[in-house]
Amino acid sequence: MIKLLNENAPFPFFEDGVFSIRQRAFFDSYGASAKFFSTWVQTDEENGTTAVITSLSGDITLSLCDRADFEEINEFLGVIGFSSIFLNNSYASFFPFEQIETGSIMELKKTLPECDFSPCEPDYKAVFDLLFENEKEVSFSDWFTDISLRIRRDTAVPDVFVIDCETVACAFCQAKTKTGALIGFVKTDKKYRKKGIGTLLVTRLCSFLQQNGLKIYLCREKNKNKEFYSRIGFEDCGEWASVKK
Repeated sequence: MIKLLNENAPFPFFEDGVFSIRQRAFFDSYGASAKFFSTWVQTDEENGTTAVITSLSGDITLSLCDRADFEEINEFLGVIGFSSIFLNNSYASFFPFEQIETGSIMELKKTLPECDFSPCEPDYKAVFDLLFENEKEVSFSDWFTDISLRIRRDTAVPDVFVIDCETVACAFCQAKTKTGALIGFVKTDKKYRKKGIGTLLVTRLCSFLQQNGLKIYLCREKNKNKEFYSRIGFEDCGEWASVKK
């Protein structure tokens, strides 16, 4: 059975690594009453949680276990509609997706040395221009509204590198809960690559998160940046899958 999580219900305790962290961070950011964000919980006959489904403006994230009723979830997704679905690739075969993108999930296994790092508010427009310089379909106002809210509510953490008042690199904790964190939005301007700036940002951000007792993950595109993240201490631990309409 799939039920909508109402405003008074606590977010279900359900562990599926990256996917649970992402869902819980969204829930802590927007709550259960936002018009653009919804959470549904699937339970079995013993009322045990078998899946958590979240929709952020049509972008679905699925947290699943082997006991999930995949037929029911497929039917449910057909009813509510979606623009994209993000899930663990080990469950992708249960869904009739024709075109699917996959990549690696990495977990930080190395204990990093402590560093002096205090999160500060970035120049959002400069970060946006760095991240999305060739992606005209991304709206600055939508991105800014979302990421600034998450930073204020401590479900996201930014780090930037500035040279002569110019933001030349960034790295974000995109999703943060009391137990885990998801790294993303990592990019360095082409003029400043191969200088160790990206490594510095990711390392000190991860060190800060580790000091707060969090497990740290990231989702890496297939065949990209494995060596970069491996040097920092990340190891492959699974695969993600994404489908877009």
